[in-house]
Amino acid sequence: KARLRLGHREDRVLPPDPAGTEPLWEAVAQLAPKQRAAIALFYLEDLPVREIADILECTESTARSHLQKARENLADVLGSRSSS
Repeated sequence: KARLRLGHREDRVLPPDPAGTEPLWEAVAQLAPKQRAAIALFYLEDLPVREIADILECTESTARSHLQKARENLADVLGSRSSS
């Protein structure tokens, strides 16, 4: 079900990657698969948590947890990069 909803979206074209966002996407790529999916669905697809939970086949609480953990992990990774 999730794969059908996340299949090829030829009608969607993402803008070119603006300068300076490469570290963000490198950090996103390091996330656990469900955290990465939750981030993409929330921020790129602009889906509400209810729909993210449906796609990930989990409860809304679990979907919120994936988003929160992903944000924490991104903050840790990106924060440590800026400190270097």
